[in-house]
Amino acid sequence: MVFSLLLLYTVNIPLIMPIIIMNKTVVWQNNATQSSQSTTREEVTTGHSTDIVQAHLDGHCWGAEQGKPIITFMPSGRLGNRLCEYAHLFIIHKTFNVSAAIHPQMLDSFQDMFSHLSLKPMKKRCLDELQKARTYYPRVWKSLKVTGIKKSLMFYGTPCKALYIWNNRKLWREELQLSQRMKDLSVVRVRKLISGWRRLHNTSSSATEQVTTVGVHVRRGDYARLLTNLKALHILPPSYYHDAFQYYRDRFGKVVFLVLTEPGQRSWCEHNLTRNNTDVIVVNDGGSANEDLSMLGTLRHIIYSHGTFGLWGIFLGHTQTVVYPNQTISETLGKFAHHKDFDKIRLSSSEIEFISIPVK
Repeated sequence: MVFSLLLLYTVNIPLIMPIIIMNKTVVWQNNATQSSQSTTREEVTTGHSTDIVQAHLDGHCWGAEQGKPIITFMPSGRLGNRLCEYAHLFIIHKTFNVSAAIHPQMLDSFQDMFSHLSLKPMKKRCLDELQKARTYYPRVWKSLKVTGIKKSLMFYGTPCKALYIWNNRKLWREELQLSQRMKDLSVVRVRKLISGWRRLHNTSSSATEQVTTVGVHVRRGDYARLLTNLKALHILPPSYYHDAFQYYRDRFGKVVFLVLTEPGQRSWCEHNLTRNNTDVIVVNDGGSANEDLSMLGTLRHIIYSHGTFGLWGIFLGHTQTVVYPNQTISETLGKFAHHKDFDKIRLSSSEIEFISIPVK
Protein backbone atom coordinates (compact mmCIF):
# COMPACT_ATOMS: atom_id res chain seq x y z
CA MET A 1 0.00 0.00 0.00
CA VAL A 2 2.83 2.38 0.88
CA PHE A 3 4.65 1.43 -2.33
CA SER A 4 1.53 2.22 -4.40
CA LEU A 5 1.18 5.67 -2.87
CA LEU A 6 4.86 6.45 -3.44
CA LEU A 7 4.59 5.36 -7.08
CA LEU A 8 1.55 7.58 -7.61
CA TYR A 9 3.38 10.58 -6.19
CA THR A 10 6.57 9.88 -8.16
CA VAL A 11 5.00 9.79 -11.64
CA ASN A 12 2.73 12.73 -10.80
CA ILE A 13 -0.47 11.25 -12.26
CA PRO A 14 -3.06 14.06 -12.29
CA LEU A 15 -6.16 13.52 -10.23
CA ILE A 16 -9.45 13.27 -12.10
CA MET A 17 -12.23 14.93 -10.18
CA PRO A 18 -15.82 16.03 -10.79
CA ILE A 19 -16.21 19.79 -11.07
CA ILE A 20 -19.77 20.44 -12.34
CA ILE A 21 -23.09 18.82 -11.71
CA MET A 22 -25.75 20.12 -14.10
CA ASN A 23 -29.18 18.62 -14.79
CA LYS A 24 -28.07 15.40 -13.01
CA THR A 25 -25.16 15.00 -15.45
CA VAL A 26 -21.66 14.84 -14.00
CA VAL A 27 -19.01 16.63 -16.07
CA TRP A 28 -15.43 15.48 -15.39
CA GLN A 29 -12.41 17.71 -15.88
CA ASN A 30 -8.71 16.98 -15.74
CA ASN A 31 -7.49 19.52 -13.16
CA ALA A 32 -3.92 19.43 -14.48
CA THR A 33 -4.90 20.70 -17.96
CA GLN A 34 -7.96 22.80 -17.12
CA SER A 35 -6.15 26.14 -17.26
CA SER A 36 -4.30 25.43 -20.52
CA GLN A 37 -7.27 24.45 -22.67
CA SER A 38 -8.59 26.89 -25.27
CA THR A 39 -12.39 27.00 -25.14
CA THR A 40 -15.26 28.64 -26.87
CA ARG A 41 -18.97 28.96 -26.15
CA GLU A 42 -21.51 26.85 -27.95
CA GLU A 43 -25.24 27.34 -27.82
CA VAL A 44 -27.04 24.06 -28.23
CA THR A 45 -30.79 24.14 -28.69
CA THR A 46 -32.56 21.29 -26.91
CA GLY A 47 -36.31 21.70 -27.00
CA HIS A 48 -37.08 25.09 -25.48
CA SER A 49 -33.89 25.37 -23.42
CA THR A 50 -30.32 26.39 -24.25
CA ASP A 51 -27.28 24.86 -22.57
CA ILE A 52 -23.97 26.69 -22.63
CA VAL A 53 -21.10 24.27 -23.00
CA GLN A 54 -17.40 24.61 -23.57
CA ALA A 55 -15.85 23.23 -26.75
CA HIS A 56 -12.20 23.13 -27.72
CA LEU A 57 -11.38 24.72 -31.08
CA ASP A 58 -8.18 23.70 -32.81
CA GLY A 59 -5.76 26.36 -34.02
CA HIS A 60 -6.41 25.65 -37.70
CA CYS A 61 -9.90 27.15 -37.34
CA TRP A 62 -8.60 30.68 -37.10
CA GLY A 63 -8.69 32.95 -40.11
CA ALA A 64 -5.89 34.41 -42.17
CA GLU A 65 -5.77 37.36 -39.79
CA GLN A 66 -4.18 35.97 -36.67
CA GLY A 67 -5.93 36.62 -33.40
CA LYS A 68 -9.41 37.00 -34.93
CA PRO A 69 -12.25 34.49 -34.57
CA ILE A 70 -13.61 32.98 -37.76
CA ILE A 71 -17.31 32.53 -38.52
CA THR A 72 -19.37 30.71 -41.12
CA PHE A 73 -22.98 29.74 -41.84
CA MET A 74 -24.35 26.24 -42.16
CA PRO A 75 -26.31 26.47 -45.46
CA SER A 76 -29.96 25.48 -45.61
CA GLY A 77 -32.85 25.91 -47.99
CA ARG A 78 -32.58 26.88 -51.62
CA LEU A 79 -30.92 29.67 -53.58
CA GLY A 80 -32.68 32.67 -52.03
CA ASN A 81 -32.14 31.43 -48.48
CA ARG A 82 -28.46 30.80 -49.10
CA LEU A 83 -27.97 34.30 -50.47
CA CYS A 84 -29.55 35.61 -47.27
CA GLU A 85 -27.10 33.55 -45.24
CA TYR A 86 -24.16 34.84 -47.26
CA ALA A 87 -25.33 38.45 -46.90
CA HIS A 88 -25.69 38.12 -43.13
CA LEU A 89 -22.29 36.41 -42.93
CA PHE A 90 -20.64 39.19 -44.92
CA ILE A 91 -22.34 41.95 -42.91
CA ILE A 92 -21.17 40.37 -39.65
CA HIS A 93 -17.66 39.95 -41.09
CA LYS A 94 -17.46 43.66 -41.90
CA THR A 95 -19.35 45.00 -38.89
CA PHE A 96 -17.51 43.07 -36.17
CA ASN A 97 -14.10 42.86 -37.85
CA VAL A 98 -13.92 39.08 -37.64
CA SER A 99 -12.66 36.58 -40.19
CA ALA A 100 -15.27 34.73 -42.24
CA ALA A 101 -15.30 31.80 -44.64
CA ILE A 102 -18.05 30.36 -46.79
CA HIS A 103 -19.32 26.82 -46.41
CA PRO A 104 -18.36 24.86 -49.58
CA GLN A 105 -21.97 23.75 -50.13
CA MET A 106 -23.10 27.38 -50.06
CA LEU A 107 -20.38 28.37 -52.51
CA ASP A 108 -21.49 25.66 -54.94
CA SER A 109 -25.01 27.12 -54.90
CA PHE A 110 -24.26 30.46 -56.51
CA GLN A 111 -20.58 31.08 -57.28
CA ASP A 112 -21.35 31.11 -61.04
CA MET A 113 -23.62 34.14 -60.54
CA PHE A 114 -21.10 36.65 -59.20
CA SER A 115 -17.96 38.40 -60.39
CA HIS A 116 -15.83 38.11 -57.28
CA LEU A 117 -16.82 36.59 -53.98
CA SER A 118 -14.15 37.59 -51.49
CA LEU A 119 -14.94 34.99 -48.82
CA LYS A 120 -12.98 31.79 -49.35
CA PRO A 121 -14.34 28.28 -48.75
CA MET A 122 -13.72 26.88 -45.29
CA LYS A 123 -11.56 23.78 -44.99
CA LYS A 124 -13.13 20.53 -43.88
CA ARG A 125 -11.04 20.25 -40.70
CA CYS A 126 -12.22 23.66 -39.62
CA LEU A 127 -15.84 22.82 -40.45
CA ASP A 128 -15.55 19.68 -38.34
CA GLU A 129 -14.20 21.69 -35.40
CA LEU A 130 -16.86 24.38 -35.72
CA GLN A 131 -19.60 21.76 -35.47
CA LYS A 132 -18.82 21.99 -31.75
CA ALA A 133 -19.56 25.72 -31.80
CA ARG A 134 -22.90 25.76 -33.59
CA THR A 135 -24.97 28.80 -32.64
CA TYR A 136 -28.61 29.41 -33.54
CA TYR A 137 -28.39 32.75 -35.31
CA PRO A 138 -32.04 33.92 -35.08
CA ARG A 139 -31.73 33.81 -31.29
CA VAL A 140 -28.52 35.83 -30.99
CA TRP A 141 -28.38 38.21 -33.96
CA LYS A 142 -29.98 41.15 -32.13
CA SER A 143 -27.64 40.78 -29.16
CA LEU A 144 -24.43 40.71 -31.21
CA LYS A 145 -24.13 44.51 -31.05
CA VAL A 146 -23.84 44.21 -27.29
CA THR A 147 -21.87 41.00 -26.91
CA GLY A 148 -19.70 41.17 -30.01
CA ILE A 149 -18.01 38.03 -31.35
CA LYS A 150 -15.02 36.83 -29.36
CA LYS A 151 -15.02 33.15 -30.35
CA SER A 152 -15.14 31.21 -33.60
CA LEU A 153 -18.70 30.17 -34.44
CA MET A 154 -20.79 28.29 -36.96
CA PHE A 155 -24.19 29.94 -37.28
CA TYR A 156 -27.26 28.02 -38.34
CA GLY A 157 -30.93 28.87 -38.79
CA THR A 158 -31.64 30.73 -42.04
CA PRO A 159 -31.81 34.49 -41.48
CA CYS A 160 -33.44 36.74 -44.03
CA LYS A 161 -34.22 40.07 -42.44
CA ALA A 162 -35.05 42.16 -45.52
CA LEU A 163 -34.85 45.47 -43.66
CA TYR A 164 -31.51 44.54 -42.07
CA ILE A 165 -30.07 43.46 -45.42
CA TRP A 166 -31.36 46.62 -47.10
CA ASN A 167 -30.00 48.93 -44.39
CA ASN A 168 -26.56 47.32 -44.74
CA ARG A 169 -26.53 47.20 -48.55
CA LYS A 170 -23.42 49.39 -48.78
CA LEU A 171 -21.48 46.59 -47.09
CA TRP A 172 -22.51 43.75 -49.43
CA ARG A 173 -23.59 45.38 -52.70
CA GLU A 174 -20.13 45.38 -54.29
CA GLU A 175 -19.59 41.83 -53.06
CA LEU A 176 -22.74 40.50 -54.72
CA GLN A 177 -22.30 41.93 -58.20
CA LEU A 178 -23.75 39.76 -60.94
CA SER A 179 -21.05 38.50 -63.28
CA GLN A 180 -20.85 39.95 -66.77
CA ARG A 181 -21.55 36.51 -68.19
CA MET A 182 -24.82 36.31 -66.26
CA LYS A 183 -25.79 39.84 -67.28
CA ASP A 184 -25.09 39.11 -70.95
CA LEU A 185 -27.00 35.83 -70.78
CA SER A 186 -29.96 37.61 -69.19
CA VAL A 187 -30.04 40.26 -71.93
CA VAL A 188 -30.00 37.57 -74.62
CA ARG A 189 -32.80 35.62 -72.89
CA VAL A 190 -35.01 38.69 -72.57
CA ARG A 191 -34.48 39.59 -76.23
CA LYS A 192 -35.38 36.07 -77.34
CA LEU A 193 -38.48 36.02 -75.15
CA ILE A 194 -39.66 39.38 -76.48
CA SER A 195 -38.93 38.35 -80.09
CA GLY A 196 -40.90 35.14 -79.62
CA TRP A 197 -43.76 37.12 -78.11
CA ARG A 198 -43.80 39.51 -81.10
CA ARG A 199 -43.92 36.61 -83.56
CA LEU A 200 -46.64 34.84 -81.61
CA HIS A 201 -48.87 37.91 -81.60
CA ASN A 202 -47.93 39.13 -85.08
CA THR A 203 -46.28 42.29 -83.81
CA SER A 204 -42.97 41.82 -85.65
CA SER A 205 -43.65 44.94 -87.73
CA SER A 206 -43.28 47.05 -84.60
CA ALA A 207 -40.01 45.48 -83.45
CA THR A 208 -38.53 48.89 -82.75
CA GLU A 209 -41.46 49.97 -80.60
CA GLN A 210 -40.48 50.75 -77.02
CA VAL A 211 -41.71 48.07 -74.62
CA THR A 212 -41.33 48.11 -70.84
CA THR A 213 -40.37 44.70 -69.48
CA VAL A 214 -41.65 43.78 -66.02
CA GLY A 215 -40.43 40.74 -64.10
CA VAL A 216 -43.00 38.77 -62.12
CA HIS A 217 -42.07 36.22 -59.48
CA VAL A 218 -44.90 33.87 -58.53
CA ARG A 219 -44.23 31.91 -55.35
CA ARG A 220 -46.76 29.27 -54.41
CA GLY A 221 -45.94 25.64 -53.60
CA ASP A 222 -44.68 25.41 -50.02
CA TYR A 223 -46.13 28.83 -49.12
CA ALA A 224 -49.60 27.49 -49.80
CA ARG A 225 -48.91 24.57 -47.46
CA LEU A 226 -47.50 26.95 -44.84
CA LEU A 227 -50.63 29.09 -44.84
CA THR A 228 -52.83 26.03 -44.64
CA ASN A 229 -50.90 24.81 -41.61
CA LEU A 230 -51.24 28.23 -39.97
CA LYS A 231 -54.97 28.31 -40.76
CA ALA A 232 -54.39 31.69 -42.37
CA LEU A 233 -55.54 33.13 -45.67
CA HIS A 234 -54.95 31.41 -48.96
CA ILE A 235 -51.92 32.12 -51.12
CA LEU A 236 -52.08 35.22 -53.35
CA PRO A 237 -55.02 34.92 -55.78
CA PRO A 238 -54.82 35.61 -59.53
CA SER A 239 -56.60 38.93 -58.98
CA TYR A 240 -53.51 40.33 -57.22
CA TYR A 241 -51.35 39.72 -60.28
CA HIS A 242 -54.01 41.09 -62.65
CA ASP A 243 -54.24 44.28 -60.60
CA ALA A 244 -50.44 44.56 -60.64
CA PHE A 245 -50.44 44.05 -64.43
CA GLN A 246 -52.97 46.83 -64.84
CA TYR A 247 -50.95 49.18 -62.65
CA TYR A 248 -47.96 48.87 -64.97
CA ARG A 249 -50.09 49.11 -68.13
CA ASP A 250 -51.63 52.34 -66.88
CA ARG A 251 -48.22 53.71 -65.96
CA PHE A 252 -46.07 52.68 -68.94
CA GLY A 253 -48.47 51.80 -71.75
CA LYS A 254 -46.82 49.06 -73.79
CA VAL A 255 -45.67 46.39 -71.32
CA VAL A 256 -44.56 42.76 -71.44
CA PHE A 257 -44.62 40.69 -68.25
CA LEU A 258 -42.09 37.88 -67.81
CA VAL A 259 -43.42 35.43 -65.23
CA LEU A 260 -40.85 33.34 -63.35
CA THR A 261 -41.96 30.52 -61.09
CA GLU A 262 -41.14 26.97 -60.05
CA PRO A 263 -41.60 24.30 -62.75
CA GLY A 264 -44.52 22.78 -60.86
CA GLN A 265 -46.40 26.11 -60.85
CA ARG A 266 -46.08 27.02 -64.53
CA SER A 267 -49.35 25.35 -65.48
CA TRP A 268 -51.14 27.39 -62.78
CA CYS A 269 -49.61 30.56 -64.19
CA GLU A 270 -50.55 29.62 -67.75
CA HIS A 271 -54.13 28.93 -66.72
CA ASN A 272 -54.63 31.91 -64.41
CA LEU A 273 -52.36 34.69 -65.67
CA THR A 274 -52.02 34.41 -69.46
CA ARG A 275 -55.70 33.87 -70.23
CA ASN A 276 -57.04 36.99 -71.98
CA ASN A 277 -53.65 38.66 -71.46
CA THR A 278 -51.55 38.78 -74.61
CA ASP A 279 -48.76 40.67 -72.84
CA VAL A 280 -47.94 37.95 -70.26
CA ILE A 281 -45.23 35.34 -70.89
CA VAL A 282 -44.66 32.40 -68.55
CA VAL A 283 -40.92 31.80 -68.91
CA ASN A 284 -40.13 28.19 -69.76
CA ASP A 285 -36.94 28.28 -71.81
CA GLY A 286 -34.85 25.86 -69.76
CA GLY A 287 -33.05 28.42 -67.62
CA SER A 288 -31.62 27.30 -64.28
CA ALA A 289 -32.68 28.85 -60.97
CA ASN A 290 -29.44 30.87 -60.94
CA GLU A 291 -30.09 32.12 -64.47
CA ASP A 292 -33.71 32.97 -63.66
CA LEU A 293 -32.71 34.96 -60.59
CA SER A 294 -29.99 36.76 -62.55
CA MET A 295 -32.50 37.68 -65.24
CA LEU A 296 -34.96 38.95 -62.65
CA GLY A 297 -32.12 40.98 -61.15
CA THR A 298 -31.44 42.73 -64.48
CA LEU A 299 -35.02 44.01 -64.88
CA ARG A 300 -36.00 47.48 -63.70
CA HIS A 301 -39.57 46.68 -62.65
CA ILE A 302 -40.71 43.71 -60.54
CA ILE A 303 -44.00 42.31 -59.24
CA TYR A 304 -43.24 40.55 -55.96
CA SER A 305 -45.26 37.83 -54.24
CA HIS A 306 -43.45 35.97 -51.45
CA GLY A 307 -40.10 34.47 -50.60
CA THR A 308 -36.38 35.10 -50.70
CA PHE A 309 -35.96 34.39 -54.43
CA GLY A 310 -38.03 37.40 -55.41
CA LEU A 311 -36.40 39.44 -52.65
CA TRP A 312 -32.97 38.95 -54.21
CA GLY A 313 -34.37 39.67 -57.64
CA ILE A 314 -35.10 43.13 -56.22
CA PHE A 315 -31.86 43.60 -54.28
CA LEU A 316 -29.29 42.31 -56.79
CA GLY A 317 -29.92 44.72 -59.63
CA HIS A 318 -30.87 48.33 -60.22
CA THR A 319 -34.58 47.94 -59.63
CA GLN A 320 -36.64 51.10 -60.02
CA THR A 321 -40.15 50.00 -59.03
CA VAL A 322 -41.58 47.10 -57.03
CA VAL A 323 -45.25 46.20 -56.68
CA TYR A 324 -45.96 44.06 -53.63
CA PRO A 325 -49.14 42.85 -51.88
CA ASN A 326 -50.86 44.66 -49.06
CA GLN A 327 -52.21 41.59 -47.34
CA THR A 328 -52.87 40.60 -43.73
CA ILE A 329 -52.51 36.85 -43.44
CA SER A 330 -54.31 36.62 -40.08
CA GLU A 331 -55.23 38.74 -37.06
CA THR A 332 -52.49 37.16 -34.97
CA LEU A 333 -49.74 36.98 -37.61
CA GLY A 334 -50.38 40.30 -39.35
CA LYS A 335 -48.43 40.71 -42.60
CA PHE A 336 -45.67 38.61 -44.05
CA ALA A 337 -42.29 39.75 -42.73
CA HIS A 338 -40.94 40.92 -46.10
CA HIS A 339 -44.11 42.84 -46.88
CA LYS A 340 -43.84 44.62 -43.52
CA ASP A 341 -40.20 45.45 -44.24
CA PHE A 342 -41.14 46.87 -47.64
CA ASP A 343 -43.65 49.12 -45.86
CA LYS A 344 -40.74 50.53 -43.85
CA ILE A 345 -38.25 50.72 -46.71
CA ARG A 346 -40.60 52.67 -48.98
CA LEU A 347 -40.90 55.44 -46.39
CA SER A 348 -37.25 56.39 -46.76
CA SER A 349 -35.96 54.83 -50.00
CA SER A 350 -34.97 57.12 -52.84
CA GLU A 351 -33.48 54.23 -54.84
CA ILE A 352 -36.53 52.01 -55.31
CA GLU A 353 -40.19 52.98 -55.45
CA PHE A 354 -42.30 50.42 -53.57
CA ILE A 355 -46.00 50.30 -54.49
CA SER A 356 -48.39 48.37 -52.26
CA ILE A 357 -51.50 46.90 -53.91
CA PRO A 358 -54.40 45.60 -51.79
CA VAL A 359 -55.20 41.91 -52.12
CA LYS A 360 -58.91 41.44 -52.80
